[in-house]
Amino acid sequence: IDSTAGWFPSSDAPGADDDASGSASVLEILRVLAYSDYVPKKSIEFHSYAAEEMGLLGSADIAGRYKRANAQVHVMMQMDMNGWNPRDANVIALVTNGVTPAVNVFVRKVIAAYCEWPPRDFFLRGGSSDHASWLRNGYRVCFPFEIQINPNIHTPRDTLDKLDLRLSHQHMKMA
Repeated sequence: IDSTAGWFPSSDAPGADDDASGSASVLEILRVLAYSDYVPKKSIEFHSYAAEEMGLLGSADIAGRYKRANAQVHVMMQMDMNGWNPRDANVIALVTNGVTPAVNVFVRKVIAAYCEWPPRDFFLRGGSSDHASWLRNGYRVCFPFEIQINPNIHTPRDTLDKLDLRLSHQHMKMA
């Protein structure tokens, strides 16, 4: 819940989208898998990182540790903001820069099979997220996202009433 973590010490940004939407999605995916009969063929890890907005400090530390340990990671999927659905765009954005294109090809197939909303390419300008730490350490990454940067993040307007939980639901189905 990066926007409340001290990046702007005087801010009262509640962080509903940045990043409670992604964090809540990760926890819900974990809950669904924990209560299902699903047995993965490979291990699945769920991570939350500190200090993303301070320079990806938490993810850089963990990804660096994995690399130094020669840990095998099949793919890292970044679940950051996934609740802003401007003008009812009803798409799952796939960040196309700073990711592994082959993973996006696979994720597009998953979206087509499991989601009601289609994927759409999205070039992320002026920022990044924790997936970048993993890519810098040689791991394959993907970053499903919102089709437009939410103008309410880091402000007191980043509240639940501005989000479309149908989009978060589509992200969870995809994951």
